[in-house]
Amino acid sequence: MNEVALPTMDAQQLIEQLLAVNAGQKREIENLKSQLDWFKRQLFGQKSEKRLVIENPDQISLADILASPSEPTTPV
Repeated sequence: MNEVALPTMDAQQLIEQLLAVNAGQKREIENLKSQLDWFKRQLFGQKSEKRLVIENPDQISLADILASPSEPTTPV
């Protein structure tokens, strides 16, 4: 009927070729998994914006500085 003529190659050569393809695909999968893990860390990992900010009681806030100037400035 309609059979595709395959090049004649013995079973050992075919197995070696398939193993080489399989090894290449495994390396590519591992590489893609590491890239995916990196992107997940970048997207869902801990960011500075998500950190709890502990206020320092000794630090003056910018709003306090701008609201009440300590010395009025006079133009010279």
